[in-house]
Amino acid sequence: MASGNQGWKVVAHLSADSLVEVQMQTWLRLGAVALGLLGLLAFGSWKLAASSAASQRQVEQQRQLLAAMEEGVYGVDDDGLCTFINRAGLAMLGLTEAEVLGKNPHLLFHHHRADGADYPWHECPVFVTLWDREARQSADDWFCRKNGSGFPVALSVTPLKTADEKWGAEVVFRDISLQRRMEEELRRLAT
Repeated sequence: MASGNQGWKVVAHLSADSLVEVQMQTWLRLGAVALGLLGLLAFGSWKLAASSAASQRQVEQQRQLLAAMEEGVYGVDDDGLCTFINRAGLAMLGLTEAEVLGKNPHLLFHHHRADGADYPWHECPVFVTLWDREARQSADDWFCRKNGSGFPVALSVTPLKTADEKWGAEVVFRDISLQRRMEEELRRLAT
C-alpha cells in the first residue's frame, strides 16, 4: 500500500502542463501504433484483394482455355476422383459435369476395353501414373459413353502436384475413331 502512495506522490508533483504533455505523448504513440496497424491491415487487405482478383482472373483464363480445347481434359486427385472436366470431354462421353465431378472416371467411362473385356483399374494408365508419378501416353485406349457405346481414344496422363503437396493427374484425350477408320480403309485398299 505504501508503494502505491509513493506513486501518487510522484504524479502529484507533476505540473498540469507536464501531465498534459505526458498524456499527449501517450495518445500520440498509441495513435501512431493504431495508424500503423490500420495501414498494415489496409495494405494486407489490398494485397489480398489484388491477389484474389489475380487468382480469379487466372482461374477464368484456365476455364476459357479448357473450354476452347477440342480434346477432352479432366483431372483426378490422389484418390482417383475427378476434380474437373472440360466441355469437350463431357460432350464426347455424353455426361454432365455433375455426373463426373467427385466420381471415379475409371468406373464411369474407362472400365472396359474395345473387345468388351473388363479393364482392371491397376492397369489403367491414369492409376498407374497416380501410383508411380510418371507421365505416360497411350494410343490404344477405349472410353465408354453414357449411352453404352464406346470409342477409341489416344490419351496422355501427366502427374500434378497441388499447392497443398498432394498428387493428382491431368488426362488429355481425343476421340481417334476417324483415324482408326482411315487406317482400316488404307489397309483395305493396300490388299
